[in-house]
Amino acid sequence: MITYRFNPNVSSLILEVRLEYVYERTRKMLFDTGASLTVITPRVAEELGYDLSQLKTASLYTASREESVYQLNLRSISMESGKILNISALCMPLPSELKIDGLLGLNFLRHFNINLNFEEGILTFIPLEKYFVRN
Repeated sequence: MITYRFNPNVSSLILEVRLEYVYERTRKMLFDTGASLTVITPRVAEELGYDLSQLKTASLYTASREESVYQLNLRSISMESGKILNISALCMPLPSELKIDGLLGLNFLRHFNINLNFEEGILTFIPLEKYFVRN
């Protein structure tokens, strides 16, 4: 079980996770059940070793417009005691005022049973063992 404590009055939950492709980096990601896919910023993608000019692009339709985004595949996303391997992600700029490096979307979150306890300010991830690789 992986546990994060948070202030129940905040407007968003930001978690530190370890991202891996060629290189590994610990970055701040928004816990986002409304995002179908995990998203990282171009800066983070380059820090991980991606050459953006070599990536495929796709169209993403947001509530307000169509955007061109890069498609990539992370080697892993780690949380405390283990990691999930081979996670698809999109790469696109995010508003700088959010002060985050990406979004943890449903394609990552579905590897866990998740409990969000606002009364105590505890977010718990229980890994589904068939997907989770222990460190």
